[in-house]
Amino acid sequence: MASVCLIGCGNIGSHLAMLLARLSAVLRLILVDPDTYDASNLTTQNIEQRDLDRAKAEVLAERIRRARPALHVEPLVATVEALPPGRLRGADLIVAALDGNRARQSTNQRAARFGVPYVDAGVNTHGLLARVDVYNLADSDSPCIECGWHTDDYARLAQRGPCDAPVETASTNAPSHLGALAGALAAAECARLLEQDYSMVGRQFIVSADWHRAITTSYARNPACRFDHHNWSIETLKQAPADLTLQQTFALAAGSGARSLAVESQSFATSRVCPACGREEHCLELERVVDARRCEHCGGRLRAPGFAIHETLSSTSRVSRRHAKHSLANLGLQPGDLLTIRGGASVARHFELGGHGDDT
Repeated sequence: MASVCLIGCGNIGSHLAMLLARLSAVLRLILVDPDTYDASNLTTQNIEQRDLDRAKAEVLAERIRRARPALHVEPLVATVEALPPGRLRGADLIVAALDGNRARQSTNQRAARFGVPYVDAGVNTHGLLARVDVYNLADSDSPCIECGWHTDDYARLAQRGPCDAPVETASTNAPSHLGALAGALAAAECARLLEQDYSMVGRQFIVSADWHRAITTSYARNPACRFDHHNWSIETLKQAPADLTLQQTFALAAGSGARSLAVESQSFATSRVCPACGREEHCLELERVVDARRCEHCGGRLRAPGFAIHETLSSTSRVSRRHAKHSLANLGLQPGDLLTIRGGASVARHFELGGHGDDT
């Protein structure tokens, strides 16, 4: 029996969640969405008046529990980009119903790291198009979502400088029936994958409710794809972030010499600045932590300047030595974060931080 993760509980996801819950092969369902339902969603999503101002993932979880009490449902109110990837580990299938490419990219990466199939659903109001794309990222020779991306696609990813506000992806404002159509197509492909039928892998299926047409196209693995397609062998740590110091973490690396630490989908910040009043201070924490902070002087949102953002942390750097006895929790790491640790020329080791209990 399977565990399925649905990322996105809006126009498509509000319909798709219940369809997934009714698949007999599904015994566990993870729902991921950071938003709450508002009045504008009443005509575009499968919700009721009583659902307004409540977290989308929690609303759907309650509805599913009433319909199928035996199904284990876990709502996670967060963006997939900020959510520690380990919270999704153990899913046999990931399904996404998202508006923006940044979130779709993060979902694609998680499916690859865990080596699981990934179904991506979407809509386009022009022509009333509903589409579903199917990937099997357990096969490194199989195409991923980024294989079809070009320079312009990467340029359109939500980017911001240190002085910019976070970019919010605009809603599709698609009619509810179009979301239901895309949800039904996605549920059908999920059922197929759960039965070990991979005949649609590497293909896109599009239905136009306006033009009454259906089209199937195929993708190929792009050798120039910017994503590495690597599946990871992940070791589980018993320690929570508060139980490991930075020095102890570096010691987990095999080999000798300088060690490096990276956190999947996250960057380290060594400085934070308030664009509103200009105050700046040194730090060592994940960029997501900086983004959540407010200036103690004026209340403005803090940002990490571009020159202070680092993908990896070296054991030989001055800032690392100074913070060697700080816990990973002090740096902003959370249970379920994935660590990549390298020592010299040795093979990288991948770890999932413990501490998130039995709910995953």
